This record gives sequence, structure tokens and C-alpha cells, in this order.
Amino acid sequence: MKPPFEFDEEKYMNGIRAVGSLSRLFSDNDVPYLDSRVVERLFIDSTSSRDLSREDKSFDVLVGGKWGVGVKTFIGKGRSKVEKIAEFNRASGEGAFSGKGPEQLAIAVSAQRNDRLKSDLSELGIEIDDCLYHCLVRGTHQAFIHHEAMNLVKLDQIRPLGGAGGRGARWDASSPHIHFSDGQSEYSFNRSKSVLYKRFMFASKPKKYRIEMIEDPLPGITHWISRELGYSVGVVRRGGRSLSSPHLGSALKKDGTMSSSPGVDFVILPLYSARSREVLPKSGINQWAASGRSRKFGEAYIPIPASIHSHFPRFFPARDVKFRLSLPIGEVSAKICQDGGKALMSDPNHLLGEWLIGVLDPSISRTAFSRPAPRRAPFRYADLERIGKDAIRIEKFVVGRTPRFRATFAPLGSYEDFVDQFA
Repeated sequence: MKPPFEFDEEKYMNGIRAVGSLSRLFSDNDVPYLDSRVVERLFIDSTSSRDLSREDKSFDVLVGGKWGVGVKTFIGKGRSKVEKIAEFNRASGEGAFSGKGPEQLAIAVSAQRNDRLKSDLSELGIEIDDCLYHCLVRGTHQAFIHHEAMNLVKLDQIRPLGGAGGRGARWDASSPHIHFSDGQSEYSFNRSKSVLYKRFMFASKPKKYRIEMIEDPLPGITHWISRELGYSVGVVRRGGRSLSSPHLGSALKKDGTMSSSPGVDFVILPLYSARSREVLPKSGINQWAASGRSRKFGEAYIPIPASIHSHFPRFFPARDVKFRLSLPIGEVSAKICQDGGKALMSDPNHLLGEWLIGVLDPSISRTAFSRPAPRRAPFRYADLERIGKDAIRIEKFVVGRTPRFRATFAPLGSYEDFVDQFA
């Protein structure tokens, strides 16, 4: 399939060939060595897209604010290749798959995959029909590009497959691998590794690019780097003290910030009580369920533990001072509220909640947020576990002299990992 967005394939493959030519630095294999992160960066540079690879989402790249792309590179021979698309170590460790037969396990794993994907779609405000895989498939002295749709697994269409991909008459309870299909793709689940794999089907005659590998690239690289450093930076260190460099600007990110520093460029906030590690039933993301006045569904706030203000007193503006908060679905006005500045809210209050709750449960209609709060159970920590996200990363950057903020979801355990650095 052809990608639905602008993709400079020539620029991309020129980069692939350049990096691939250095393969002998790492391997004697005749298949070019290309690190997955390098391939992601080259794809981003060839599509002018946003890097999501460090955000633990179903996509590595967001192109044009609309298309979600999973970027992969692997060695491929023949017409297809089975590759990993998701891991479920935490769910498996907590017993989510215990005692299930192969059919029930295939459905349970697929349901979790779907929940994660739906949650990411809702968070970014994109549609599943606008998602795909970009694969760089490597072979002997060559590579080709493969694009394939990224789909939700059709749970009601799951059927067993034989280990070689053929149709099986029944589920095999003795096998460590569960092979199944939903009629549109073939999958397998490795019980011991808790990893879900997908079979990628290639075109019969893909366009292949030759990649020449320099037999001994080290002398040339050493000469080039020495020449570059000799006239662009000069002496980098003197007496153990770093000197400024003319290329300092290259460390700047596109939004004008420097590389992320915890507590300066970003903080992590939990979507649960930092004391009890539970989602409180009438506050935080469940503020809509609080008693008292009539509330709209979606009224919510992000809790700010006292330790955040204690360690980083200048990160947020003062209480009730409005600032702009960028969400993946748009920008809202926000402020720090409540005694002790323990809440980050949007203004009006329900806008932030529409995004938070929409990611927690993408099945909720947007029209539900314009109505009074329904009689439904409050969200629990189990709902955060289900989508694999229990915290919010707040990034701070400056436009002109005005501080601006950006919010994105963070993986399970992110808040604890963040505060442990300052304990």
C-alpha cells in the first residue's frame, strides 16, 4: 500500500544507504545493520513528523497530526515475516492470563491489544483507518519498504491456525505458542515471553534498493570526525571544564527547549493518590462524581502531590494564574487550583476531563461530556492498568518569554520512577 501522507522516499533511502554503508562497524553479516532508532529518525526526517517512540504508545510516529505509524525494521526472506507488535509482561505477571485455554488467551491478549490501541487513538485524536506500519525489510546487500494497515483485532472472528500459518482444526493447548487469525491478519502469542506477534505479508515484487557496505569504514570516519571537530569546536575541554561550542544550537529541540531535564523541563504527575496508590472515587479523574452541586460528566483534574511543589517550586505558575496547556487533541486554558496547589485543572473544568476520560474509555461518546454526570461506577486503578498508563507527563517550554506547557500520558510506574530520583 502507498502511504496516505507525503513521504520523501528518495531522501529516506539515501539516509538508509548512507547509514547502512557503515554496517561493517558492527557486523560481518552481508545484511546491512540498521538500528531501529536510526530508521525511526530517518523516517521522521523524511515525513516532517512527530516522534512518539519514547512515549510507550502503539505508534512510533505521528505524521501531520493525523496518521499514526508504527516504524519497524527487520530481516526478511520470502513473502512474509512474523514480528513482535506488543508485550504484556505486566499483565501476565499480575495473572491476567492465568488459567486460560488457548482460545480464551488469544481473545484476552487481543482485547488488551485493542484497548491499548483505542486508548492511544483517543489520546492523540486520530482514527484507526489512518494508522499503518512502515517496515524497512533488510536482505543481503539490500532493503525494501513495506507498508501495511494497522488494524484492531476482530475479537469475534478469532480462529486457530496451525504453527506454519495453515488453518488448524482446533486449538492446541500443549503448544507454547498460540497461532490465530481474525480473518484480516495472522497472529501468534508466545506464552513464556508474553509477546504478541503479527505476520507481515509483502508484495510479490517490492522495489529493492541496493546497499553497498564499506569494508573498513573506521579510518574514513575517524578522519572526517577529526576534521569536523578540528575547525568547528576546537578544544572542547580544558582542565576538566567544558567550553562553549558554536554548535550549541543543535542541542535545541524544535520547540526551542534544551534536552529534557527532570524537574526543569518536565515533571510526572500521577492520576491516582500518591498516598494510597488508589484512584479516589470523588476527586482527580473522578471529580465529576463528587457530591454537592450538579456536575458535568468530564469534570476532572490532575492531582499534584505536595512533593512536586516542594522539589520544584518554580515549575508551575502561581495558583489561579492561567497558562496555555497543549493536549494532543488541542490547546486549553489551565491553572493550578485548590489549597496547596494540589490540582491542575482546565478552564472550563471539563475540557481536560474530556481528554483524560476519553483515553481511559474511548467507547464513551463525545456528546456524553455535555450532559450531567451519569450514574456509573467511578474509575479505578484497574482502568489505568488496562490501558497501560497511570500518569501524565507535563513538559514546560518557553515561547518568547512566555512559559507554555504540554501534557501527554505516561506509562505505568512513571511517577514512582520520577520521584525516586529525588527521594
